[in-house]
Amino acid sequence: MSHEFHFGSAPKLPNLAAKFHTGYFKIMRNGLLFLFALLMFSQPASATYLFGTPPDLAEIKRQAPAAIEQQARQFYQQEDFNNAYYYYLALSQVRPQITVAQQYRLGKSALLVGDYTVAADMLGSLKKHSRRYPLVAFEYANALKFAGKYEEAIAEFEQYAIEHKDEKDNPYLAFAQNHIGDCKRAIRDQKVQALAQQNAQAIESNAQIRAITATSRFGYRLAEYQDKNGTCIVRLNHQNEAEPLESNISNVAFRSSSPCLAPDGETIYFTRPEKNGQGTIEYKIFTARITASGEVVGIQKLSSGVNRSGYSSLHPAIGFTADGQEILYFTSTMPGGNGGFDIWYATRIHNNEFTQAYHTGMRINSPNDEITPHYYQAAGELYFSSNRVDGHGGFDVYKLTGDYRKWEEYSAFLLPEPINSASDDYFYRQDAATNQTYLTTNRFDGKTDQTVQFRQLMRAQLHAAKNQENDGE
Repeated sequence: MSHEFHFGSAPKLPNLAAKFHTGYFKIMRNGLLFLFALLMFSQPASATYLFGTPPDLAEIKRQAPAAIEQQARQFYQQEDFNNAYYYYLALSQVRPQITVAQQYRLGKSALLVGDYTVAADMLGSLKKHSRRYPLVAFEYANALKFAGKYEEAIAEFEQYAIEHKDEKDNPYLAFAQNHIGDCKRAIRDQKVQALAQQNAQAIESNAQIRAITATSRFGYRLAEYQDKNGTCIVRLNHQNEAEPLESNISNVAFRSSSPCLAPDGETIYFTRPEKNGQGTIEYKIFTARITASGEVVGIQKLSSGVNRSGYSSLHPAIGFTADGQEILYFTSTMPGGNGGFDIWYATRIHNNEFTQAYHTGMRINSPNDEITPHYYQAAGELYFSSNRVDGHGGFDVYKLTGDYRKWEEYSAFLLPEPINSASDDYFYRQDAATNQTYLTTNRFDGKTDQTVQFRQLMRAQLHAAKNQENDGE
């Protein structure tokens, strides 16, 4: 959270002053704007911390309602919001109904002393009285924020900004934008903390890192790396820090992406775009070798069985059958599929020559898109992501066991949380060498790709989830 404070007297609001209720503006002028700025950027630990020992609510309620009302009004006018809060709260509990003005004062006092549940209840019910209380929507959004209801708070701050966008001298428009940023960071922090409980961490970087490969037999891993300069493939050190390679695979001009390491630990596959004869961009799959020094050499484009002219092929993944036959799984738009991007396969003949591509079938592909396959050789499992309608939202990771000749499941199994989320989840990779799982996701803010590192293979979680699904059938 940001901790920016605004000290000094409240700024003059010439275009808004005429709109404000006279008594309310007097409180504003006497320093309430400072209190709002304090609330916006620093959540108080409790009302006791700010205002000392609270009064006895039960004792207040033993007084006559008229006396409670009079004392509450007096405390509020004196800007003694701690006592005003307790007296207005007591009044709301001894009277069947309190006035709109009393509801507003209770809500505002509750906001300032830190009872955000009462503040949200009171202020939210008064949004229709915005002509009388111009800041009630803004204050309601504050209450939601400090109550931890960040998504709702963002919606309210954005609505306030839209409704008041023409008020150039309104300082609360800038405050609202700061609040929105704070709420988004809080949401992200919550998601990061939730992952930490799953023995996982988000890999922090000044760029977007995707498609982390398994560890090569020389101890290196590769990853797709995208920053403001473009996209390329880099080597990752043990701290998950990106190191450029001497090969043109790290030159953003070639736009290399989606690296995959074969089970032999040194053959890699990746994707590059190129223009066809009509000037249209198509994606093609290339292969190369990673050396003991971590460099990439011997780059070659795969044969036309995989890279069919007029269509894109990308997201390569390699697996071996029980008899040692090498299978390349990949994503393509070539005809004969179920619609959109589908998962296809081809078998190696020799060098960079593969057979013609074949569709992997209905157990994997749907009328929607299927992308980023990964074959986990140690268990004979194919993983891929799809945006089909039965998922958690966006792209989700699915799994089948077997190979192109025989899949054990009737249909692909949707992986559980925390692997999948309501956002896009793809490039699921398992690294048997380090006993870790990697996943690229934009769940933290809904738009920026970030890779999550699970500090374990997610075997037990997947097995338990699969058994639970079977028990429910």
